[in-house]
Amino acid sequence: MFRTADGAGIAELLLCGYTPTPPHRHLAKTALEAVEVVPWRHFDTTQEAIADMRRGGIAVLAVEYTVGSEPLYDFQLCFPVALVMGNEVAGLDEEVRGLCDATVHLPMHGLKSSLNVSVAFGVAIYEILHRYQASRASV
Repeated sequence: MFRTADGAGIAELLLCGYTPTPPHRHLAKTALEAVEVVPWRHFDTTQEAIADMRRGGIAVLAVEYTVGSEPLYDFQLCFPVALVMGNEVAGLDEEVRGLCDATVHLPMHGLKSSLNVSVAFGVAIYEILHRYQASRASV
């Protein structure tokens, strides 16, 4: 996610809970040098990170397929926006989703109903980047 955030020009990554933080050998291997250039902060809980985004006036979207989620491609975005990505296995709990402005998902067309979290982050963030750039071009 650090390399993807760097490539997309993301302002900051908020890491929560037991997510590894730099310096960490697995991050160094997969992120290459992106951990050196992407700003990041750690929060003990996702709830604290969401509260911090809210204080900054940032829209917060949960990314997870649920009964009431909307496809990201159809969702009306407002900027700035933060994405909340869930645990690789358990996803996001209902309390966290309830703190977000909305829950969006990436449409799935195969047997599986989810992607690896880092892949889902990449797909979602580049869709959002594309729409942000289009919104700025029309101003």
